[in-house]
Amino acid sequence: MGPKSTPSRQELEDIWRSNLEQAQIRYRAATARYSDLLKEASEGVPPSPDSPLACARHAQSEALAAYTRVLQVFSELAVHGKRPEEQLKPDLVAVIDDDKSVRNSIKTLLRSAGYRVETFESAETFLESGMAIQTGCLILDIRLPGMDGLELQVRLQDRDSHLPIIFITGHADGSLRQRVLQAGAVEMLQKPFAPNSLLSALETALDGEAQ
Repeated sequence: MGPKSTPSRQELEDIWRSNLEQAQIRYRAATARYSDLLKEASEGVPPSPDSPLACARHAQSEALAAYTRVLQVFSELAVHGKRPEEQLKPDLVAVIDDDKSVRNSIKTLLRSAGYRVETFESAETFLESGMAIQTGCLILDIRLPGMDGLELQVRLQDRDSHLPIIFITGHADGSLRQRVLQAGAVEMLQKPFAPNSLLSALETALDGEAQ
């Protein structure tokens, strides 16, 4: 199979126009959900951090941020012809794990080490967010509902993405580790892993990306 051709400007505009429409739909849905819950909330009583209202407010904020990022990329592409890779520095660390406690603990660790971090509960939400272009390293659980980590790795490679991936899993074995490393992953860590192991792997991934 020969090398894939670089997408034309028109093809990129079509892709990012679709991304923009999807991001707008998600933001409108998140806003409607938050508004409905706000109407049902007790007046004058602040919601608890884990309440449906607080979660809906957080989801609305994330959806707005994602829409704004996609709009920025699409506008620069459509108006000035700047391709996405020319616009955004890939300095984000993205964490994909369906376990909220794992996502939160990794986010806390990495932010304390000075990294910019975003978390996602599925491979699909990561792809739909439009944030892959900003991502400098992906910390990815292998077992996920829907699209699993191995499938996401293949999907990114099909897009000619060279995004460094650190796999994390609670079900590691030697053959699986060899498989993901041969496919280009930086490392595979078995849960529970030492914080320094993750930080060391992340440093290796980002150093390689910068070269």
